[in-house]
Amino acid sequence: MSGRGGERVSRTESQTERIGESIGRGLRGGDILVLEGPLGAGKTRLVRGIAAGLGIDASEVSSPTFVLVQEYGPSAVGVTIAHADAYRLGGSESLDTIGWDEFAGHAEVVTIIEWGSRIADALPPEAVWIEIEPVEDQPRADGPSGVRHLRVRPGGGGEGDAVARVRAAVDAAGPPPEA
Repeated sequence: MSGRGGERVSRTESQTERIGESIGRGLRGGDILVLEGPLGAGKTRLVRGIAAGLGIDASEVSSPTFVLVQEYGPSAVGVTIAHADAYRLGGSESLDTIGWDEFAGHAEVVTIIEWGSRIADALPPEAVWIEIEPVEDQPRADGPSGVRHLRVRPGGGGEGDAVARVRAAVDAAGPPPEA
């Protein structure tokens, strides 16, 4: 990441949620986050933390895999989360089936998409990508599946305001990844 920040290692599910809380506190309506990582990497766990950081009950959050889009909130400040899963979509041409235009980029909605690479051509350049990758060779404090490495990167729009806010939130969440 060439010194720009926005990288963290999470050793527990609760650490992943704390990172999410920090991210949630820095989000604004209209922001679009794209979460990429293999099955079980902690994408939905991160969304639980984001919800908490926005003041939304994290216990409402569940994986949207079978319903494609879940809505949570609104928060005390009137922001709702639209949590979408693009894994089962046939590509960006299927976005109409989930009501994409009704939530993505709207000023009162934070949009979070899991498996966003499947619809990358439809995502706005200001979308913020968060990659979550298991690190298999390191034990995790709460189980054998390994630590998670989280990395924030810009979409096609470069280093916009949303990317800077999310990177700063990730940096504020704890120590940087180990070398």
